Amino acid sequence: MEFLSEYGDDTEVNETGPALFESVLKKQINICPEVDRTKVGQRYHIPANSSSVNYNPEYDVLWAPTQGPQHPVLAKSRTVTGSVIPTGWAETYHTDSVSFHEQFYAFNALGVAVNPDTNSAAVRARQKPTAENYQRIQHEASQKEGDSTSKDKRKRNFGDPGDIEGYSGPWAVFPDETERNARLHETHPSPAAAAGSDGAPSAVKQLRTAGDVAAAAAEAEVGDGEEGPRPARTVDEAAAARGRRQRDYDEIDDITADVGARRRGEAPGAQGETPEGKTVTYKSIYHPGGQLRDYLGRTFVDPPTHLKPGIDHECFVPKKLIHTFSGHNKEVNDVKLFPKTGHLALSAGFDGKVKIWDLYGKRKCVRTYLGHQKGVRSVEFNADGRRFLSVAYDKTICMWDTETGECLGSYTNNKLPLVAKFNPLNETEILAGYKNHKLLQWDTNSGKIVQEYDQHLDAVNTITFVDEGRRFVSSSDDKSLRVWEYGIPVVIKYICEPHMHSMPAITLHPQGTWIACQSLDNQILIYSTKDRFRLNKKKRFAGHLNAGYACQIAFSPDSHFIATGDADGNVFIWDFNTQKLIKRWKAHQGACIGLQWHPIEPSWIVSSGWDNSVKLWD
Repeated sequence: MEFLSEYGDDTEVNETGPALFESVLKKQINICPEVDRTKVGQRYHIPANSSSVNYNPEYDVLWAPTQGPQHPVLAKSRTVTGSVIPTGWAETYHTDSVSFHEQFYAFNALGVAVNPDTNSAAVRARQKPTAENYQRIQHEASQKEGDSTSKDKRKRNFGDPGDIEGYSGPWAVFPDETERNARLHETHPSPAAAAGSDGAPSAVKQLRTAGDVAAAAAEAEVGDGEEGPRPARTVDEAAAARGRRQRDYDEIDDITADVGARRRGEAPGAQGETPEGKTVTYKSIYHPGGQLRDYLGRTFVDPPTHLKPGIDHECFVPKKLIHTFSGHNKEVNDVKLFPKTGHLALSAGFDGKVKIWDLYGKRKCVRTYLGHQKGVRSVEFNADGRRFLSVAYDKTICMWDTETGECLGSYTNNKLPLVAKFNPLNETEILAGYKNHKLLQWDTNSGKIVQEYDQHLDAVNTITFVDEGRRFVSSSDDKSLRVWEYGIPVVIKYICEPHMHSMPAITLHPQGTWIACQSLDNQILIYSTKDRFRLNKKKRFAGHLNAGYACQIAFSPDSHFIATGDADGNVFIWDFNTQKLIKRWKAHQGACIGLQWHPIEPSWIVSSGWDNSVKLWD
């Protein structure tokens, strides 16, 4: 406006008009403006004819027009097709498993993870790292550094590296080989050891090895300095000599076979008796063959290094079947996952076999535990997974070593057991429920019954420890729940209502505040584990058919979902907070009895059914 005011009106004679216009042009018009170069380095150019890019572009950059304004219709059509998610554009990014798991666990623990964009070192945060997270990780790291178990194990196997003369190193003989040599020297002494100090034969010389027997035969024929052969032995003496030689050879074979079996990971057969008085051999078969331990001394029981238990994570509903484990000849009645890591699955079948499966490696059967004469009803791990219990219809409860497959004990009172569990506070004691209405407390060291709980009126189906193992809840076919103090055979809480049904399956909530009971009227009921053990009437899950079947219940580790199988082989998943049915699918051809949610993988579920199979879902 100040330019126009300087022009004046038509009556005035403005002699300086052209000069003023020229000065204005020189003052206001900039023919070569300066360009801001501060953001040029952050811009990326994508050629129109390129089929790949060397960085991870954002969604807006990827679908921006080549030149000119954006197309109003084409832009909208591109946003609803392809791998579009609410937060942007999802693309396949290739990385190694070690880096992925490192960032995955860092994101769950601290809330931060490195941006996969190779051209950027930025960090994307879901939440601000809290001081509690840092303190917890530092505490775990300090405990790991202070753990000297692995160092002590190396010193025990190979010796102390600081001892130059006594250090044997990894090239030393196997411990079982030293034991075998010692046993052979004790049973079969050498001729030098068998002779006395003066060289005369002593009483130790028993002529047990093949070489000693041959030398004795030649000595008997020639004689000790005498001329002519000795009189021929009688038939009885020859038969006795052959019998001694055969026993010696059998003993050597037994020692060699025992050592070879231990190297291959096969447990020696343990003898036991059934309630009918029959002798039973408990043994196991290591299917991979070869050495049980690898070059680091690890076995299949040791979890993979990338599994990090104890980290909270969000869980999701599985979408597809990723593997089917086949090996049982009859129905699979129970399945349990290895505690804390879940890298192994233990299954019990009506064929009398207990099998353990590898979920991360080749996904095959690792070991089969044999000895039960009838079908196995249930299995149960201890706290660290090194041992487990198997309850079978042959009226026996067996305790096994998971790693070696050795039967550590067999317990029976000529009654049919239905469930057995380790005492969380003292794993030398096991608690078992029987069909004769009783619960028995066994001492595994002495093999005797130390306590008896006799209040139920029918078969005891389940045992669930609550309150950190100080109390337990038992359910029975008498349609009641009873709460006990461990070690005191007096009921502290008796739950029985006219509308109640039998509850053959009970599962503890991950936080320990609730128990989910599978009622035989086709619903799941929730009871509190507080002092009063009240029924939560606001939480009830129905829609499945389980009448007559003890279908297991599984909680997701984040306690957001609750799942179970049913008589038709279906798997049902509900939202635990809203009681809304989230998903249902056909899992097995027969009844789906066993169900477990993986403790680390957010969407893994292991199921077992009466179609002789165990299945892994993701």
